Amino acid sequence: MRDVVVCSDEGYLDYSIVALYSIFKHSRDPKNLRFWHLAVEFDDRAKAKLADCEQRLGFKVNRVDLNSDRMKDFPVEGHITLATYSRIFISDLLPESVETVLYVDCDLIALDSVEDLFQEFKREHVLAAVKNPTFTRAAELGLEPGCPYFNSGVMLMDLRKMRDLGVPQEIARICTSGIRLLYLDQDALNVYLKGHWQPLDHRWNVQHSMFPRSRFLFWKRGEYKVTRRRPSILHFSSSVKPWSYHCTHPYLGVYRQYYLRSLGKELSPRPGSLKQRIKKAVKLALLFN
Repeated sequence: MRDVVVCSDEGYLDYSIVALYSIFKHSRDPKNLRFWHLAVEFDDRAKAKLADCEQRLGFKVNRVDLNSDRMKDFPVEGHITLATYSRIFISDLLPESVETVLYVDCDLIALDSVEDLFQEFKREHVLAAVKNPTFTRAAELGLEPGCPYFNSGVMLMDLRKMRDLGVPQEIARICTSGIRLLYLDQDALNVYLKGHWQPLDHRWNVQHSMFPRSRFLFWKRGEYKVTRRRPSILHFSSSVKPWSYHCTHPYLGVYRQYYLRSLGKELSPRPGSLKQRIKKAVKLALLFN
């Protein structure tokens, strides 16, 4: 059985369903997939909507309720909510019989079968993830120069090792210690697990920073062009999401299709301000010129 976990509060439930649906549709063996949702403060309506996935979309989602009080001392910033931290506690909340999981953020879609991803995991590591190609903050986090840093939006996790090492408790301690963490629990995971994670091929977490035309030009090298053109998991990792009015991501149209198929409605971001509309027009002009 391949276990896949997503976490969210009510506000991101729709996007969680889109992510799970995309994984289900691309699976070569969907009967061997088991989905889990760590649900932070869900009301009855949200619980019913998640339960409806089995009848409407063909896959069951096991809901694990999580009270936000457990994370009340954690810092929040921007689009980061308390629900973001729930992934820290996956090894505590899932049954001990579950040994390995694929954790995914809810702001992504799979475009390939995740069975191949599970096969890449080497069990001597605590987790496997994709390197963040633009990381430049090693000194700020107390890491050695050149130390690799992973994006936590897609992680294969060995829950047995995480339980044995007390990872949830250690990450919680770092997050609430007062240390300045720009990317909060992602920074904390990298600080604590340095040297204990396995790098995955970039196609398993194709991040927003891999697409801009003017920044991070090293992504234009041939090997990364292939990654952009044939992503296995597409991660909308910036603060500008597909449901944001000013989103100009090259794969926005693809995301809209999965949104429609999984939720039965069009993705309709609210109109932005005049400033946002001008900014979007400029981005589109640069993208297609």
